[in-house]
Amino acid sequence: MTEANWFLADLSEYSATRALLDLGLRSADQHFRELVVPGIGSVWFVRQLSWTTAAIRMVEHHGVKSFTKTDAAHAIEALACKAEYLHDKESLRIRGKRAFDKDPDGNVTRSAAALVKPGSYVSTTFRQGTTRALTSLGLATGGRFRQFCLTPAGASLADEILKGSGFGSGNRNLASSLKGWFDDSTASGWQWNSVQRALSPNSPTKSERDIVAGRLFNVMEDNASKKRTVLRDIFEGKKTFPDPDLVVGPALKARGELNQANELSLARAFGNFFDGALTVVRGTTRLLANVNMVSADKLANQDPVAEAIEELKLRAQTFRDHPLCTQYGHVDARHFATMVTSLSGAGIILDLATRDGRILQRLDASVARGDLFRVIGAEAMTEEAGNEPQDPENMQNFGRTFGLSQLFELCGDIYRD
Repeated sequence: MTEANWFLADLSEYSATRALLDLGLRSADQHFRELVVPGIGSVWFVRQLSWTTAAIRMVEHHGVKSFTKTDAAHAIEALACKAEYLHDKESLRIRGKRAFDKDPDGNVTRSAAALVKPGSYVSTTFRQGTTRALTSLGLATGGRFRQFCLTPAGASLADEILKGSGFGSGNRNLASSLKGWFDDSTASGWQWNSVQRALSPNSPTKSERDIVAGRLFNVMEDNASKKRTVLRDIFEGKKTFPDPDLVVGPALKARGELNQANELSLARAFGNFFDGALTVVRGTTRLLANVNMVSADKLANQDPVAEAIEELKLRAQTFRDHPLCTQYGHVDARHFATMVTSLSGAGIILDLATRDGRILQRLDASVARGDLFRVIGAEAMTEEAGNEPQDPENMQNFGRTFGLSQLFELCGDIYRD
């Protein structure tokens, strides 16, 4: 049976102009991520930082002139991900699978110039998720990425990967190989397996891991580092991601980190509330599967929407009642929670449609399909899910973890032996 689902675009494959169902709460979501696990952006494995610092180093120090720092980072990441894809198509640490499927042997798109062209990789890269981490961890300075300059720590991280074995003819290091690759539009004379050995997301050297660990942890005068270090110690020895509410929160309290525990519980309350709003949107799309427009009053009194609205109201009130809500609750989140608890069910649906406007749209007192609404069946959903970027936030069943699952994976990558 075909059912309607809201269309949340796969940001690894499409441009940022496609649908992103954030309901105007993206800034709030980022605020809580920084509150729980500050300074890591969207980093969850070491080579994200190694690839990016290496790209900046190639431009700053190794004479790459024909590529900006942004394009050089895009190119190196695309090269690394494509090499890993050709080695293991099921790898969790790559993006661009849909683009790479079009060149299954890797014989067509090989050059740096080709890999940065639209359609050859992705438009939402791992690099974009490292920008916050590079400056927060003291690996780079600057405003925008194209203006970044590596710090001594960032240069050291870049040099660790760049001094490794290269690819192509001759006994060259990776820096030399990449310089030739950036300069050579034909991109000939090398094999993908040698690229995979040099750049694999799964094989950072011990020196790379040590440098990243040094920037993340034990800088105890820095509150962000202190928070991350406490969480690392809680994660130690755990093979699977621990439940944020039943394990991480109580462990923080047991260590005397009461404020950090309360910040986590506030973020989790916001996450439950946010996800509840998305559940209402999901239910609304299902009721619009066979019609183009329905009155908000009618939608609000039909399941699954009616039930979802009641749950959303409870979650909004729980968030508002949290003792830290006034102090640390983002203004957008507080405003949305107040709106949810004060409006009728129909009013909530109309507000959500107004906030979205792309999948759902408001037409007076009714809700209609937006330009990006579509109905897909279970088979299509499975196909789309298989092409979504793997991210720790999507790889466990604890809802929004606000960077906890990323830090857990990053610790696993650093302390692998």
